[in-house]
Amino acid sequence: MPHIIWQNLGFSWLAAGIVVLVLGLLVMGYVRSPLRGWKRLAAMLCKIAALALLALCLLDPLWTRQQPKKGENEVVVLVDTSASLDLTESADGETRAAQVQAALAAGNDDAAWIKALGEDFRLRLMTSGAQTVSVPHFRGLKFDGTRSDFCRTLMTLRSGGTNLAAVVVVSDGNATDASAWKTEAKGAPVFTVLAGEKAPQPDLGIEEATVATSPFEDAPVTITARVAGSGKAMLQVLGEDKKVVATEKVTLSGSAAQTVRLRMPVAKPGVSFYQLELKGERVKEATLANNTRLLAADRGAGPYRVLYVTGRPNWEYKFLRRAIAGDDDIQMPALVRIAKREPKFEWRGRAGESVNPLFRGFGAKEGEEAQRYDQPVIIRLGTKDAKELSDGFPKAAEDLFAEFRAIILDDIEAAFFTQEQMNLIERFVSERGGALLMLGGQECYRSGGYDNTPVGRMLPVYLDQAATGPAISDARFNLTREGWLESWMRLRADRAEDEQRLATMAGF
Repeated sequence: MPHIIWQNLGFSWLAAGIVVLVLGLLVMGYVRSPLRGWKRLAAMLCKIAALALLALCLLDPLWTRQQPKKGENEVVVLVDTSASLDLTESADGETRAAQVQAALAAGNDDAAWIKALGEDFRLRLMTSGAQTVSVPHFRGLKFDGTRSDFCRTLMTLRSGGTNLAAVVVVSDGNATDASAWKTEAKGAPVFTVLAGEKAPQPDLGIEEATVATSPFEDAPVTITARVAGSGKAMLQVLGEDKKVVATEKVTLSGSAAQTVRLRMPVAKPGVSFYQLELKGERVKEATLANNTRLLAADRGAGPYRVLYVTGRPNWEYKFLRRAIAGDDDIQMPALVRIAKREPKFEWRGRAGESVNPLFRGFGAKEGEEAQRYDQPVIIRLGTKDAKELSDGFPKAAEDLFAEFRAIILDDIEAAFFTQEQMNLIERFVSERGGALLMLGGQECYRSGGYDNTPVGRMLPVYLDQAATGPAISDARFNLTREGWLESWMRLRADRAEDEQRLATMAGF
């Protein structure tokens, strides 16, 4: 802004003395002047004005105005466009977003103060929500950002260059990344424009919502929500047909968020969408934007195929097959070894015979396709066709990854697999996201030689530590909090019934 600087204020006493002396002489002179009326007054005022200008000249006035320093001529206007500005401070008042929009734009043009800044500085207009974006103007802004990450943006701007003169921030002050802010003496100054004058009225809102599903068709879908606010409210879940499928009444104290769980007893296979709504009873809210959440529940689309590999016919395979016999969503093709591979000796059969005599008389093929002594005898059960698993355990990723969701290894030693198959199982878990289950037995874990193998590295036990004490008897589950949250453990309506179920089970 322009202003005047008086360079010789030390001569102000001299100028004042001259003015007083000359004024006295003027008064004495015009008393005896023949002029009368307005003519005498006008003449006297003209001489007084000329005298005042001469006196001011003694003070050496200097007319100055500030201009941007060369190399520091850029101003950034950063506007917070997060959804938190879409709040009203009173029931009938306008939102903070409307106040910000009115301050930034006037109709189809920018505000006057933005134009004034543009005359002296090079302007950069930016918005900050979930992302920071440069915009050509501030007309028609959408305040729908899920975050307010402008603190990191400010630190980046202030340390990014020397041509920045200042940063103007327009926000309600609710920065998501406020904990990352570090005050530094250097850098361009930051001028804040706060949107809103009062705190918003109490508001109901859903802070977080998660969905827990299970691939089993009779298992419920559980929605866990954290809701906050004050007063009585109802939390309900709407299905894809907009019908209410679950409700829960809650009383919120306003001090801390409350966790609510809702169960939907029926959910179709595949992906289902639910709408979670929080409705207050006689509560005036600042905004309804945080009262709904759209959730997706993916139960997958069966059938889910599990590859079972066992080193000997046993009871475990029998009981597993019996348990899933009536479930159309789970299929369990199996490779059951009934005889290990053996070295070939001439005396085992006729001279020069290499075919395993176990297959003699059963229409076995001759030549290269016949079962040899040095090959294990494996039977296939539950395969979808005659070709599946005909070469034993899969050797290619496309044969394993595309067909199966899990692998069960039961009483089978590590030497049964080649190194390439071991690596394939590790990739099946790490890349494909498949599951691996190993059952105990005399040829599993440490006794099966899985130490220092790709499969052994994935097991949740230490294979290099041999136990010296007696075998554990009557072992029982003692689950952690995370264990109780697993969907495969929640087989009853609530945790108390699940604890009773485990307590009455026989010990291991």
